[in-house]
Amino acid sequence: MNKGEEVFYTTLFFIAVFLGSALIVYFLKTFSSLREIHEAYLVPYWLLIIYLFIKIRGINFRDYGFTLTRVSTNLTIYSLTLGLGLVILALTLGLACGIYNITYLSRICLECTIFHFSLIAIASFGEEAVFRGYVLNSLVKAVGRVPSVITTSLLFAILHVSNPGYSIFSFIQLMLGGILLSIMMIYGKTIVYPTLYHTFWNFSQALLGFPVSGHRYFSSIFIVKYKVSNSIFTGGAFGLEGSILGVFVTAIGLITTYFIFAKADHTKWHAT
Repeated sequence: MNKGEEVFYTTLFFIAVFLGSALIVYFLKTFSSLREIHEAYLVPYWLLIIYLFIKIRGINFRDYGFTLTRVSTNLTIYSLTLGLGLVILALTLGLACGIYNITYLSRICLECTIFHFSLIAIASFGEEAVFRGYVLNSLVKAVGRVPSVITTSLLFAILHVSNPGYSIFSFIQLMLGGILLSIMMIYGKTIVYPTLYHTFWNFSQALLGFPVSGHRYFSSIFIVKYKVSNSIFTGGAFGLEGSILGVFVTAIGLITTYFIFAKADHTKWHAT
């Protein structure tokens, strides 16, 4: 398949995902009693579209990262630990700088925590399947790595624009996060790593009391209160991802991920 066809099918795929998702959200809001339409509810549709496009085009699922073969234990541990660690680092820095104040909750709803983790994990897998699985890998074949990473990360950041509290810092953080996730996909050759990082990055925010991209989860260990009013430092309604702290820790994660995954890629695929 030539580059023009690759771009055409990628564009058609993205339109199908976007319009179909908008239609599903409309029907759920109109005909269901759900208080909030979580992204996890859209994932079955996303996976169906991915399956149809891959089958129609006769592509191997493994070429798009949908594989568990050659998954490294070390990179698996790194991916989920990084998601947790960066949020803990941001919280620690925020407390040290007087940005946050926290109150410990003595009682935690275990059922709520499990439910919210499930929603976050499903939504994270769905987003990674769409952006880093299908779109990124399709564009890499058409225009190369760098333009594909930038384009995919830009789309990823822009599609959060309607979330509560979205700002320029939200855009920057999501761009950096999208690049980090793309590095995991390109060098790791499997969707496992970006899915784990994405899941534990989002879940640790919810668990530690932050809004997650503007959405609140009521299953946290702490209640985080802002001691300053400037949203540059707090992220406002968007949460950590809309703050300078979020940008800072994500940049650190991006740099370390590049060197670790690039080295692992060289060792696994090029060393003789």
